[in-house]
Amino acid sequence: MDLRDATAAGSGALAGMLFAFTLMSLLRYGRTRRPPPPGVIDLARERRERRLRKAR
Repeated sequence: MDLRDATAAGSGALAGMLFAFTLMSLLRYGRTRRPPPPGVIDLARERRERRLRKAR
């Protein structure tokens, strides 16, 4: 095994780790949102509903 093989293996492992980290981050912190507590207006939902009403 020479230096070129070791470099290729190392960069492949690094790319795999980066891909796994990105995937796990998106799954964990992606666009999932907790519902707001009672009595708090969800502004994102209100905007979505307003856009739908305007489109009609």
